[in-house]
Amino acid sequence: MRLSLFVALTAALLASPAFADASIAPAGAPAPLVCRPESALPRPYAKMNRPAILRVGAKRIGTLAIDEAHHALSAILGQLSWRAPIPEVFADSLDAIVDGDQVIVALYSPATGGAALISFELASGKRRWTAEVAELAVAHSEYWNVVTIEKRKDEIVLRGDEAGGCTVQIFDAKTGKRRLNLQHRKW
Repeated sequence: MRLSLFVALTAALLASPAFADASIAPAGAPAPLVCRPESALPRPYAKMNRPAILRVGAKRIGTLAIDEAHHALSAILGQLSWRAPIPEVFADSLDAIVDGDQVIVALYSPATGGAALISFELASGKRRWTAEVAELAVAHSEYWNVVTIEKRKDEIVLRGDEAGGCTVQIFDAKTGKRRLNLQHRKW
């Protein structure tokens, strides 16, 4: 019963207008996750060590960057600035979005698999939550990894496209609790 409910909910989610992305699944079908072709992705190393531009709508409000030692995030928000330690994950790239009074950050490295997803108070840099991000368990060889996040209503969608496969994970924007984890392994 629980499995059939999960399949039905997953099919409904994938068929919803919010997920009308043909690269995830055809509308109305509980199909497995299909990875985007590598040619459709940004060059994996193009975002290394670049700051993320923080925006509210179209208005730029600041920048967020990983320090050179890969131990902290530094934010510059007009007259405000803060530094916050980052977890025990090697990260030299990031994607970030502003959601009300928080900034949600995906930390990753284009040369390895996995990512971290963390919420910080926008004004102070105080950590609010750290999500449990599932990783693809694949061998390491000629690896690349591109991670993006986006806000969809009250959820954060983390998408990882990697040499070994792809994932789409959905998290509650307020708590960081994972709601859905779809994975596809190429190898």
